[in-house]
Amino acid sequence: MNYKNPVPVAVCLVPVDCGGQRKLLGVIRNIEPNAGGAALPGGYADEGESAEQAAARELLEECGIHTDAADWKLISSRTNATNRMLVFCVLNKALPASSVLQLPVVSKEVRGYLLIDEATPLTFPLHAEAVAAYFESRRKAAGQVAGLLALKECGSVDLVAQELLRVLTA
Repeated sequence: MNYKNPVPVAVCLVPVDCGGQRKLLGVIRNIEPNAGGAALPGGYADEGESAEQAAARELLEECGIHTDAADWKLISSRTNATNRMLVFCVLNKALPASSVLQLPVVSKEVRGYLLIDEATPLTFPLHAEAVAAYFESRRKAAGQVAGLLALKECGSVDLVAQELLRVLTA
């Protein structure tokens, strides 16, 4: 029997606070495939590693940023055309832009760093999809918060509590 198991790749979505705007940390690749292209940090998971452990290790290796596996949340997984399973993890805190923009290059796999928004062209289609989904979820959450604030302004505290419970359990 021959199995073609996908090789897991941990991909990091690292929020960056840019003075009230949210962006994501990106890398400029220095290796093939797509050397010179923009991508999210990430790489192959080691045997026995969880997705969150792999994300923490890859962020350290590629960007020199220390995090713990507990700082990460697995948000999705997809398999690409070359049978690589990408597991997308998001860091549960935003880093300040000032610290990210001054990162020294610490890996031969990385040429430099950039801040990614929805308009940033990325070299890997699944990275672009994950970035789009991330920003879409932030827009949805902001709309829900705005709705709760509007209910609060109307003095509808019971409605705010009901709506918050609905949002949290959805």
